[in-house]
Amino acid sequence: MKKVILILGLLGLFNGSLVAQSLSYTPSIGNEGSVNNFKGGYTFSYATAGSPWNGALLSFGGIGNNYDCQISSDYGPHGGNHLSYRTRNGDANTWNSWNEIATRGANVFYGNQVINNGNVGIGTASPGTHKLAVEGSIGAREVKVQATGWADFVFKKEYNLPSLEEVEKHIAEKGHLENIPSEEEVLKNGINLGEMNVKLLQKIEELTLYMIEMKKENEKMKNDILKLKQNK
Repeated sequence: MKKVILILGLLGLFNGSLVAQSLSYTPSIGNEGSVNNFKGGYTFSYATAGSPWNGALLSFGGIGNNYDCQISSDYGPHGGNHLSYRTRNGDANTWNSWNEIATRGANVFYGNQVINNGNVGIGTASPGTHKLAVEGSIGAREVKVQATGWADFVFKKEYNLPSLEEVEKHIAEKGHLENIPSEEEVLKNGINLGEMNVKLLQKIEELTLYMIEMKKENEKMKNDILKLKQNK
């Protein structure tokens, strides 16, 4: 097995002095799990071996190669623009998870991408307090909002349903439904989707109760009219 010296800065600390690390060349690896045992060298690794990509694999660094760093590149099957790395925890004798490195320009990522701290801005450099801020439209097939409550309290016996006279008075005085933000508030602060859906459902459920009550009143009026006709 021939040895090569990597000139461009793969340096390790050995006996207190800075020396270049000697890396071994292996034509290729492909057996399941073989990437975990690959140390101090470079090769072509198939994804079946445990690397994230089919492509060049470099393993270097660490004390006795127990604290190595591995770099895996995609030679083309997934677009050829992917570069991932992982490090080895020599204390626990385990490899940490693979992480994909973003490059300038368009990036396509595979697997889970986690940002443990900080906020993300797309089209804006000022996400503020938002975990994700987008300057522009968002296209999605489905959006799931984790709700903290729902409006079925309207159907509980103890709920105090406002009379239609009270609703009319509030509209005349405020220009909007009670517990619904005004146009001015919405234009200034935007809306919270989860909260607004609850408020809108509350109004729909109130309307449903009004309609049920109106139907009962109509049925009573029909019966009263029928009795009057029968008594003539």
